[in-house]
Amino acid sequence: MKRTESRHQGDLFGRAGTGQPDLFASGADCAPDPPAWTLFDEASRARKRAWLEGELARVRAATAFPWPDLTEAMLAEMHFNSQARLLPPEQCHPLRVAFAVEVMRHYDARGEPWMPLIYSVPDA
Repeated sequence: MKRTESRHQGDLFGRAGTGQPDLFASGADCAPDPPAWTLFDEASRARKRAWLEGELARVRAATAFPWPDLTEAMLAEMHFNSQARLLPPEQCHPLRVAFAVEVMRHYDARGEPWMPLIYSVPDA
């Protein structure tokens, strides 16, 4: 039995090709994904920015470790960094660095070792 394939071949339900890119395509056939922050409108980014600034202020104002345990602290840091990624790089980077400084301050006060999670901060 001869197998024929087409880039515009329909799916199992008889619908025409969806334009889905080839899984193994390379070079000019692949379009890069847009940065995450471009997928949101300015109102959404403003809400994220306000939340991030509020969370940063809360951690700055804390005189004791602001999380119940180290797991919660790491989850909070991961959540902060992922939410910051939804802002343009020139806004994301300073927030992530400021949060990392505050997290480091709290870990130092506790005498705990700490490895920053901002290794993937986009270049500003």
